[in-house]
Amino acid sequence: MPSSFAVKIAAGEKINIGDIVLMNTSGYAYAPAANPSPHINCGIATATVDNTNGGNGDKSVPILNSGIVALRNDATLPVRQQDIGTDCYRASGNTVSRSGAASFALGNAIRLDGNIVTVFINPFYDNDYVL
Repeated sequence: MPSSFAVKIAAGEKINIGDIVLMNTSGYAYAPAANPSPHINCGIATATVDNTNGGNGDKSVPILNSGIVALRNDATLPVRQQDIGTDCYRASGNTVSRSGAASFALGNAIRLDGNIVTVFINPFYDNDYVL
């Protein structure tokens, strides 16, 4: 069963629908291009919320932290057909890859359609922390 809730956004951040949302060390959501460590994986943004002119927590973004989502496939280490049924990893703010050397497992790749990977996300996949 899908699970969703809202998290407060960090000052100066814009989170787009489909972004893989992380929590910064102050407890506010953001969607960085790189993969910081340690991190707290929140889930996938289900709306676009612009807090670029706001302070910490002025706005919140709804996120999905378990369920099935479609995400972009990474161009460098793309999920391949033979990777279906295995872990896929956060590559950037809204893409997944087949390797997680500098990242974390986001979920299980269950379908591949060109540049789109359908992923079963589960909060227990994260290898640092999770909400």
